[in-house]
This record gives sequence, structure tokens and C-alpha cells, in this order.
Amino acid sequence: GSQRRLNLERAHRLHSPRNSVTAAISWGILKQLQQKAEDMMACIGAMPMPENTFLAYLALISTNSAVSIGAWLPPRDT
Repeated sequence: GSQRRLNLERAHRLHSPRNSVTAAISWGILKQLQQKAEDMMACIGAMPMPENTFLAYLALISTNSAVSIGAWLPPRDT
């Protein structure tokens, strides 16, 4: 209802492009992503092939994105 609409409007205002701060990608961030991907592959026993590394990158990035997005999404109406 109206509470959901207000939550969506608030989320939109808080995360509009003019209020967003995007961190610049640096070599340090890429190195950290690579290390986390290597750790993930070692934990699951995946060979460090380019395909597996790419999939590990996607898993790490999507997990971080889900955490960031989940912090401001309004609760679902049940």
C-alpha cells in the first residue's frame, strides 16, 4: 500500500545518481578480488582455470551486490 510506495520513493531518493558515491576501481581492488577468487576456488576444489576464475569473480561481485541492494530494499508484502 502507501507505506510500500513511500519506502520505494525513499530508496529511489537515497540511491539516485546524484547521491551515489561509486568507488573507483584500482589495481588493489582487482588484486583483492583475484585473491578472494583464488581462495574460493581452493575451498571448493576448483582448478584455477580462466573459466573458473571468471565464475568466482561473478559469484563474489553478485554476493557483494546482493548485500548492498538488500540493505535498502523495502520488505516484501506477504
